[in-house]
Amino acid sequence: MMEEERHQKELFEFEKPKKRFRGFADIFPKAGFGANFAVMLTLEKAIFMSLAAIMLLVVVFALGVERGKSMPKDVSPAALPKKTAQILTAPVKAASPVQAAPARPAAEAASRPYTIVAAAFSRREYAAREADRLKKSGFDAFVAESDPYFLACVGAYADRSGARTQEDLNKVRKLYKDAYTKLMRV
Repeated sequence: MMEEERHQKELFEFEKPKKRFRGFADIFPKAGFGANFAVMLTLEKAIFMSLAAIMLLVVVFALGVERGKSMPKDVSPAALPKKTAQILTAPVKAASPVQAAPARPAAEAASRPYTIVAAAFSRREYAAREADRLKKSGFDAFVAESDPYFLACVGAYADRSGARTQEDLNKVRKLYKDAYTKLMRV
């Protein structure tokens, strides 16, 4: 009878061998090997660690975006790099002719309602500076307000697709690749 039980046990395993928990102890060798030190890294462990690193980078990026959203919109020049602070704090001439859109008679504005927008800015000073640069380049430039932006504009045209308009638009696009024509409301 005993022989039958042993034979049956061999055929059918009733107890499965217990697997021990694999943790960080399996990565590092046991102490007592002296100066020999080796790290065993399987493909699964490498993939797991790279996924964990990617998730950590995503969390850090998201926190940076949230911090950027909570920062005030008007940053003081002291917090900016020196060259950027010099550009932004350079004085704008108070009597500059580009501070406001040129006064055109209503009839002229109605007959030439199109303009070329070279660049758009959130502050009038920056738009005025760009309009000054455009004037130095030989364009008839001015600043127009298009809530909430200030536009550095060039010229007044009767037709959006006219030859003169397209010629000036191509010249402006050499300086500002995203320049476009816009219908200005009177």
